[in-house]
Amino acid sequence: MLALLALMLSAPSLDEKALIDILSDVTKADGYRYAAKDDKGAGLDCLKVEQVGPKSYIGVHHSLKDGVFELRLVESSDLLNWKHVVTLDSHAHQGTIYRYGKRWILAWEKDGPEGNWIHVAGYDSLDRLQSAQPAKTFDIPRTLSPAAEGTPNIRPQSRDLPWEETLLEIGFHYYRNRDVDRQASGTLAGFKDWQCKPFAVWNEALESTYRGNIGDRDQFAYGGRRVTILEGQLRKHDWASWRILLLKESGEWQQLAIKSHKGSTSFANPSVTSLTLPNGKPGMAVSYFVPSQGSAEGESGELVFYRELAGD
Repeated sequence: MLALLALMLSAPSLDEKALIDILSDVTKADGYRYAAKDDKGAGLDCLKVEQVGPKSYIGVHHSLKDGVFELRLVESSDLLNWKHVVTLDSHAHQGTIYRYGKRWILAWEKDGPEGNWIHVAGYDSLDRLQSAQPAKTFDIPRTLSPAAEGTPNIRPQSRDLPWEETLLEIGFHYYRNRDVDRQASGTLAGFKDWQCKPFAVWNEALESTYRGNIGDRDQFAYGGRRVTILEGQLRKHDWASWRILLLKESGEWQQLAIKSHKGSTSFANPSVTSLTLPNGKPGMAVSYFVPSQGSAEGESGELVFYRELAGD
């Protein structure tokens, strides 16, 4: 956290207006797809994208098969058409992926009869990832909730260290009092030592407005800073009340007024990646899940879009 604070103090101010426009106005996207699926017809639910090469991308997502969530790896050359590569795990969902030098780190939520927990896996190469052969794994024990902890996002603190020396900061939700999801963060050292606590500052700032779940989040690079985006539910059990929030430089949260092509109003599970677009220009790849409740015709499911950064 100290390293992140130092980065924030030394970095230039963000063009927040431009960023909000990119994240909010899908009609201005350079490329988009609603109800996105892979080449096997599986929904790309909660897709998180990373770049492999100039026109090469991989992503992790989950899809429901025979009543069970599967975590799957896909690849693309244009950010819109995705090819299935491998199924990484079963009873697994809400995955995230992070490039760690030439290696890869993934985390996802596992479900079982006694509750949900977070699983972390490290892969020595892209080939090992594509063949679902992790070098290191760790199942994070639940300590904040007896029922569920999940929707992880990863921010490594250092790179190119041996797995045994790797220090990861992981954001996640926990099912507080078996009532609502709330925010928490922890650190995983060497794939074996875990410490965590509730993210009280965020919870206290949000829960008076978002009385349902406060769940999935992502962090991404923009303007030399790390920026946070988050989902919040206005009302418990109301899928039409999911909204997307951006943490501003001021420390305040802003609810995004997302404009889709046909007028959907509910958006969840945000993922954002700064990358080089297929045309060679810098840009951002964004994905939101659009629940059927609060969606316009033809827009429910995974929304994937990208946009070139102006002025670059």
